[in-house]
Amino acid sequence: MKTSVFTVGSVTYAIKAKRLLAREGLTSKLVKTDASKSTGGCAYGIEFPTKDLYAAASIMRSAGIYYQHYEK
Repeated sequence: MKTSVFTVGSVTYAIKAKRLLAREGLTSKLVKTDASKSTGGCAYGIEFPTKDLYAAASIMRSAGIYYQHYEK
């Protein structure tokens, strides 16, 4: 199964994002990301099934959490 990762500005935002996705019924996990995939900030993010990409992106935008996306 393909997975996607959203890198965020801090580990705090990664934890908040994971909780928001869980509240909406989406499965995700906190991951340490490849530093080359992150521009500034920390190298943490959330990983989730790519099939949930559009729903996860909508949730993140609604919460005002900025992210960068890449697929594994």
